[in-house]
Amino acid sequence: MRVCTLEKELSEKNHVITSLSTQLGDREQQGRLNNLEITGIPFKRSENLNTILNCIATKVGFIISPSDVDYIHRVRRYPRNDDNKKTILGRESSDIPNIIVRFTQRKRKSDMLAAVRVRRDLTTADLGLDGASRPVFINDHLAPHNKILFGKARKLGKELHYKYIWSRDCKMFLRKSDTSKIIQISNEHDLNKI
Repeated sequence: MRVCTLEKELSEKNHVITSLSTQLGDREQQGRLNNLEITGIPFKRSENLNTILNCIATKVGFIISPSDVDYIHRVRRYPRNDDNKKTILGRESSDIPNIIVRFTQRKRKSDMLAAVRVRRDLTTADLGLDGASRPVFINDHLAPHNKILFGKARKLGKELHYKYIWSRDCKMFLRKSDTSKIIQISNEHDLNKI
């Protein structure tokens, strides 16, 4: 009887921990709702990130004003592990720090992201940047735990031949076909819905 009671208490505590962890993750993600993350832009010491952003906006047909942007800066993609290698999900990350753009209004961020999604094949050559042409990706700025979760969802979705895998307003979704229902992925448990 005592073992059953302890197992029940452990299960309840695990449920509370999972719930609190989800709430913490939601708050961390909420702080990034106005952010876009730009990957694939080579780093230059004398670069002007606002100029790069304006160039991207022009290429995708989005009119941006200085008052739309709260701040713009570079950050490393993934932290280094103990072996001094930058990895996530078994892949080495790029040495190019990503660009984070924080918009003053979520609507302006969403409008720019919509314009970017119309022009999916953006490259560094399109932006007039020196060096070999590389793809440029612009997405929601997901919190680290959501980035990992989205990576797992994408991998599983591709293995199971899902037609659509996307994020919108920092929420992750999958859809098997044009007529199937949309599945929202909020945590690891939701991957079982796929």
